[in-house]
Amino acid sequence: MAKSTRDLLEIITAILLGLVSVATAFGAYQASVWAAESSRYASVSQQLRDRNLTEALTTQLIYRDDARRMLDAISLNQELIIYPERTDAILAEQAVLVQSATPQLATAWDIWVASGYSEELFPISTSEYEAAMFAAPQSMQYGSYAADLLADAVGEKADRITVASVVFAFALFLLGVAGVNPGVRLSAGLVIAAGAVFVAGLVIVLLAVF
Repeated sequence: MAKSTRDLLEIITAILLGLVSVATAFGAYQASVWAAESSRYASVSQQLRDRNLTEALTTQLIYRDDARRMLDAISLNQELIIYPERTDAILAEQAVLVQSATPQLATAWDIWVASGYSEELFPISTSEYEAAMFAAPQSMQYGSYAADLLADAVGEKADRITVASVVFAFALFLLGVAGVNPGVRLSAGLVIAAGAVFVAGLVIVLLAVF
């Protein structure tokens, strides 16, 4: 009876050893894959932050240049009142100032002039102009934020799988001790404990994945 119990324990131990070994190796592999994926997302996030900073600084410089050219063009309207005989020359100079700015400002300027200089359509304060100028850096900032969230989420999965791999390794230790222990009761207790630890590791894996 004792021999048959011992044989059954050895069979169960061997099966659990196989399962836990595979789970440990697979968990370690998955943890490394997800850790690498998390690093890639973090790298993308950093690149987008760098590009966002560069784009934002460039946009600010362009915005200031547009504002200066627009104010210079507006100041020429005063000259039209004072020197009506120079209307053609002043309008030509005004057109040069506006056309040398960004296409977004030139478009907004034409709309503003056509509206009779409506305050609501003041060129550099319209939503269309601001969207055209600041859409790129804003989109990069959002992309960086999204990549950060992905990096954190995937990194958390990698950490959980790493914990599960450690749990599986402990189960292997218990099974190893059970395999060399001559006492049937102690071996059975170690096998049961190893099985419980193995199940706990599987639960951690499932929670990490789902």
